[in-house]
Amino acid sequence: MKGSFGGDGTTAENVTSLRKALLKDYDPYLRPRRLQEDPVIINASFGVSRLHDLNEKERKISILGYFRLTWIDEFLVWDKDKHQNISDIVVKTDDIWWPTIGLGNPISDFETMKNTYGIFQVSFSGVIAWSPGALFSVMCDMKLQKFPFDTQTCDFVFVILGYTKKDIVINANPDILNVQGTTEWDVLETKFLELPGGSNGLKIRFTLRRKPYFVLLTVTMPLTLLSILNIFVFLIPVESGEKTSYAISTFLAYSIYLSVMGSSLPDDAESIVYMTLYIEVMMSLSVLIMALVIIQIRLVFYHGDDPLPCC
Repeated sequence: MKGSFGGDGTTAENVTSLRKALLKDYDPYLRPRRLQEDPVIINASFGVSRLHDLNEKERKISILGYFRLTWIDEFLVWDKDKHQNISDIVVKTDDIWWPTIGLGNPISDFETMKNTYGIFQVSFSGVIAWSPGALFSVMCDMKLQKFPFDTQTCDFVFVILGYTKKDIVINANPDILNVQGTTEWDVLETKFLELPGGSNGLKIRFTLRRKPYFVLLTVTMPLTLLSILNIFVFLIPVESGEKTSYAISTFLAYSIYLSVMGSSLPDDAESIVYMTLYIEVMMSLSVLIMALVIIQIRLVFYHGDDPLPCC
């Protein structure tokens, strides 16, 4: 409290009097510049606690992060030597101007970021700091052809509402905190980008790479072993009566894997996932093997051990 409100002799009346003097003729709808042709410069940095979720089926990515925004309000500047060495005060959200920022590509309804605690801390030099944070969820156009060796690029677009680039200029700090990935994804790169056209805001791009080991062990390796077992159907004697059931069981196993892949990947008619195409090829070979087994059984049934006239 002593560091915030000055030295000895500072009273609550001094702080209240200073706040009232600063906000007496303050207009919260007016940009905090005495010359309105001058832009408000907002210094922005973004920190991410962790990558929360990435859902391929819904094409959704969620991160838990926060902004660090600072700007100068020229109407909230005072000489602390003339005000009992008061270096900063607290004001309510409704009393001063602050930028309206919204997530431009949300997964659900459009919402603007809110001042959770409803107050701002103002320095004697007019510097206002704001750190809004939330769980941000956006749509991500994923390219899954190379699944599970795919790399995805997802953008989080934040727009400033009601002002053009001439009114507000955003200086983005390129040093984004290290993003903690998940058990399935590694974060390769994070960077700031400008919005195209005349849109005012910024874009944060995340480049993610999938960890393929789980899919290789649970999907690819069993499929490879299953394709090897599929060939051994020709070693089963016809007299055992198990050749057809063996071939059908292998075909059904491929069908199960294909349904599992279809339930986890998005419905995309424009591109083909190579893993799905691989399963389709294995199913086609399984059908061919099953047809050959049925023909073999029929020939043995009608001709037994007698050689065929044609071969």
